[in-house]
Amino acid sequence: SELIMGINFQQMQKSALWKKFVEPQLAKNMGELEKFKAKCGFNPLDTLQSMSMGLSNVGPDQKPSGAMVVHGIEKAKMMDCFDKMKDEFKEKGTEVTKDGDFVTIDNTKEGMKSTATFVNDTTMLMAVGGDKDTLLKLMKGDAGAKSSPMFVDMFGKLDSTHTVWGLMNGSSKLFAPLAGANIKFKAVYGSINVTDGVQVEARARMDSADQ
Repeated sequence: SELIMGINFQQMQKSALWKKFVEPQLAKNMGELEKFKAKCGFNPLDTLQSMSMGLSNVGPDQKPSGAMVVHGIEKAKMMDCFDKMKDEFKEKGTEVTKDGDFVTIDNTKEGMKSTATFVNDTTMLMAVGGDKDTLLKLMKGDAGAKSSPMFVDMFGKLDSTHTVWGLMNGSSKLFAPLAGANIKFKAVYGSINVTDGVQVEARARMDSADQ
C-alpha cells in the first residue's frame, strides 16, 4: 500500500469543530443526503463509526486499488439500499449488481470497479478497484501491512486513537511535486486529533541524515 489510514467518524462528529464548521455546511447541501434518507430510511452519517483503508495507485490521474473496512452501517439496511439506489447510481454512469451477499459497483464512465460484502452485521469490507475474486482473497486475511516490519514500527509511533491517522509510502506520486526540490521521503506518518481544536503529530523518514 502507498497509503494506509483510519478515520474515526463518531469521534469527529462529537468535536466542537465539526459542530461549528462542518454541520452548517452540511445543512446548506442536504439535497443528496435527504434523497438517500428518503430512499434508504437512514442517515449514513448517524450510523458510520469508523473507516480504515490500505490503497495503492494513489495520486493524480491514477485509479486506486486496495482494501477498505467500514464499521457501523447495518448490513440489512445497506444491502437493501443498494437495490433502492440502483437508478440513481445508473444516472451517474454506475452499474450496481448483486451476487448473493456480494455487491459490485462498476463506474463505466471512470473505468473503476469495486466489490463489497459484509463480514458481520455492521462491518463492510470493500475491494477498491477489484472484483469478487479480489475480495475473497482479502477476506482470507493472510496478507497485509502487519507483515511489514517498517509498517509495524511506524504504526507503533503514531496515535491510532486520534480522529485520523495515516502512513504514506514515499514512492507515492503524491510526493512527485517535491522531486524538483531534491526532497525524497521514505515515508510520512502521523495523526490528527480533532476536538475543540486540532492537534497534529507528524513524522517523516528521509533517504539520508543529510536530507
